Amino acid sequence: MSNSEEGNVTPFKVKCEIIGDLWMTYRYDSKFKDFIEYNDIGLPLAFLVSEELVQPAPLAKSMIEESFELLLAALELEEDTGFDSLEDLLIG
Repeated sequence: MSNSEEGNVTPFKVKCEIIGDLWMTYRYDSKFKDFIEYNDIGLPLAFLVSEELVQPAPLAKSMIEESFELLLAALELEEDTGFDSLEDLLIG
């Protein structure tokens, strides 16, 4: 786990990379079906931001933040302690 300049919180850019990676890697995985369906805008949006294809407006940032928080909850992680990658988050 990383220690970002914001303290022990995952930076927004890394959150986009993590949930964008989750969307690209697991979007057809039955284990993530409900999560992917519920976050049908936040996940692909995070991917587009992580690839620098779009600049997020405030509403987009809010949707991405919500998707990240829901991912932490789905993985039963109580707080964002600063993650570097999807693998880092999934392994714990």
